[in-house]
Amino acid sequence: MDESPDAERRRAWHYRQLKWSVQALALRAPEQLVLFPDFVATADELAMELDHWAALVLQSYGKDLSGSQAADLKALHDKLATMSRDRAEFDADLWTESALGSSVHWQEVRALAVAVRDAFGWSVESEPRADLAAADDET
Repeated sequence: MDESPDAERRRAWHYRQLKWSVQALALRAPEQLVLFPDFVATADELAMELDHWAALVLQSYGKDLSGSQAADLKALHDKLATMSRDRAEFDADLWTESALGSSVHWQEVRALAVAVRDAFGWSVESEPRADLAAADDET
Protein backbone atom coordinates (compact mmCIF):
# COMPACT_ATOMS: atom_id res chain seq x y z
CA MET A 1 0.00 0.00 0.00
CA ASP A 2 1.22 3.50 -0.81
CA GLU A 3 2.30 5.16 2.46
CA SER A 4 3.37 8.48 0.92
CA PRO A 5 2.19 11.76 2.45
CA ASP A 6 -0.01 12.31 -0.60
CA ALA A 7 -1.64 8.93 -0.11
CA GLU A 8 -2.28 9.68 3.55
CA ARG A 9 -3.81 13.08 2.70
CA ARG A 10 -6.00 11.44 0.06
CA ARG A 11 -7.08 8.74 2.50
CA ALA A 12 -7.89 11.33 5.19
CA TRP A 13 -9.89 13.35 2.66
CA HIS A 14 -11.84 10.25 1.57
CA TYR A 15 -12.74 9.50 5.18
CA ARG A 16 -13.80 13.13 5.78
CA GLN A 17 -16.08 12.97 2.75
CA LEU A 18 -17.56 9.70 3.99
CA LYS A 19 -18.00 11.18 7.46
CA TRP A 20 -19.83 14.17 6.01
CA SER A 21 -22.18 11.99 3.96
CA VAL A 22 -22.93 9.72 6.95
CA GLN A 23 -23.51 12.66 9.28
CA ALA A 24 -25.80 14.27 6.70
CA LEU A 25 -27.86 11.09 6.43
CA ALA A 26 -28.16 10.89 10.22
CA LEU A 27 -29.72 14.36 10.43
CA ARG A 28 -33.45 15.03 10.73
CA ALA A 29 -35.15 15.98 7.46
CA PRO A 30 -35.36 19.76 8.14
CA GLU A 31 -31.60 19.81 8.74
CA GLN A 32 -30.96 17.76 5.60
CA LEU A 33 -32.99 20.11 3.43
CA VAL A 34 -30.65 23.05 4.08
CA LEU A 35 -27.47 21.17 3.16
CA PHE A 36 -27.83 21.78 -0.57
CA PRO A 37 -29.01 24.64 -2.79
CA ASP A 38 -32.75 24.78 -3.51
CA PHE A 39 -32.31 23.49 -7.06
CA VAL A 40 -30.76 20.21 -5.83
CA ALA A 41 -32.90 17.14 -5.19
CA THR A 42 -31.75 16.61 -1.60
CA ALA A 43 -32.72 12.95 -1.23
CA ASP A 44 -30.98 12.06 -4.48
CA GLU A 45 -27.86 13.99 -3.54
CA LEU A 46 -27.68 12.44 -0.07
CA ALA A 47 -27.88 8.96 -1.59
CA MET A 48 -25.36 9.70 -4.35
CA GLU A 49 -22.84 11.19 -1.91
CA LEU A 50 -23.02 8.14 0.34
CA ASP A 51 -22.91 5.75 -2.61
CA HIS A 52 -19.73 7.32 -3.96
CA TRP A 53 -17.79 7.66 -0.71
CA ALA A 54 -18.90 4.37 0.85
CA ALA A 55 -17.99 2.42 -2.29
CA LEU A 56 -14.60 4.14 -2.45
CA VAL A 57 -13.78 3.55 1.23
CA LEU A 58 -15.01 -0.05 1.20
CA GLN A 59 -13.02 -0.84 -1.92
CA SER A 60 -9.86 1.10 -1.12
CA TYR A 61 -9.62 0.75 2.66
CA GLY A 62 -11.99 -2.10 3.49
CA LYS A 63 -9.26 -4.25 5.02
CA ASP A 64 -8.49 -1.42 7.47
CA LEU A 65 -12.08 -1.24 8.76
CA SER A 66 -13.26 -3.09 11.85
CA GLY A 67 -15.92 -5.72 11.37
CA SER A 68 -18.66 -3.44 12.69
CA GLN A 69 -17.48 -0.48 10.61
CA ALA A 70 -17.53 -2.53 7.42
CA ALA A 71 -20.83 -4.26 8.21
CA ASP A 72 -22.64 -1.08 9.25
CA LEU A 73 -21.35 0.90 6.27
CA LYS A 74 -22.32 -1.90 3.89
CA ALA A 75 -25.79 -2.11 5.45
CA LEU A 76 -26.35 1.63 4.92
CA HIS A 77 -24.95 1.48 1.40
CA ASP A 78 -27.12 -1.55 0.57
CA LYS A 79 -30.30 0.06 1.97
CA LEU A 80 -29.87 3.14 -0.22
CA ALA A 81 -28.97 0.99 -3.23
CA THR A 82 -32.13 -1.07 -2.74
CA MET A 83 -34.23 2.09 -2.41
CA SER A 84 -32.67 3.43 -5.61
CA ARG A 85 -33.11 0.41 -7.85
CA ASP A 86 -36.13 -1.51 -6.61
CA ARG A 87 -39.06 0.16 -8.36
CA ALA A 88 -41.35 -2.72 -7.44
CA GLU A 89 -41.07 -1.97 -3.73
CA PHE A 90 -40.32 1.77 -3.84
CA ASP A 91 -41.70 4.50 -6.06
CA ALA A 92 -40.46 7.91 -7.13
CA ASP A 93 -42.28 9.58 -4.20
CA LEU A 94 -39.59 8.14 -1.95
CA TRP A 95 -37.16 10.71 -3.37
CA THR A 96 -39.18 13.82 -2.53
CA GLU A 97 -38.44 16.34 0.21
CA SER A 98 -41.67 15.31 1.88
CA ALA A 99 -40.58 11.67 2.00
CA LEU A 100 -37.33 12.61 3.73
CA GLY A 101 -39.43 13.58 6.73
CA SER A 102 -42.25 11.06 6.55
CA SER A 103 -41.00 7.81 5.01
CA VAL A 104 -40.21 4.86 7.23
CA HIS A 105 -37.44 4.03 4.75
CA TRP A 106 -35.68 7.34 5.40
CA GLN A 107 -36.09 6.74 9.13
CA GLU A 108 -34.31 3.42 8.63
CA VAL A 109 -31.57 5.18 6.66
CA ARG A 110 -31.10 7.61 9.56
CA ALA A 111 -30.83 4.77 12.05
CA LEU A 112 -28.29 2.98 9.85
CA ALA A 113 -26.32 6.23 9.45
CA VAL A 114 -26.24 6.66 13.24
CA ALA A 115 -24.91 3.10 13.55
CA VAL A 116 -22.14 3.89 11.04
CA ARG A 117 -21.32 7.15 12.78
CA ASP A 118 -21.08 5.32 16.10
CA ALA A 119 -18.99 2.47 14.64
CA PHE A 120 -16.46 4.99 13.35
CA GLY A 121 -16.54 6.98 16.59
CA TRP A 122 -17.56 10.18 14.84
CA SER A 123 -19.03 12.91 16.99
CA VAL A 124 -22.54 14.23 16.71
CA GLU A 125 -21.75 17.85 17.46
CA SER A 126 -19.99 18.89 14.25
CA GLU A 127 -22.17 20.16 11.45
CA PRO A 128 -21.77 18.25 8.19
CA ARG A 129 -21.59 21.35 5.97
CA ALA A 130 -18.75 22.83 8.04
CA ASP A 131 -16.88 19.53 7.86
CA LEU A 132 -17.27 19.40 4.08
CA ALA A 133 -15.97 22.96 3.66
CA ALA A 134 -12.99 22.15 5.87
CA ALA A 135 -12.31 18.95 3.92
CA ASP A 136 -12.37 20.86 0.64
CA ASP A 137 -9.97 23.47 2.01
CA GLU A 138 -7.42 20.80 2.87
CA THR A 139 -7.18 19.37 -0.65
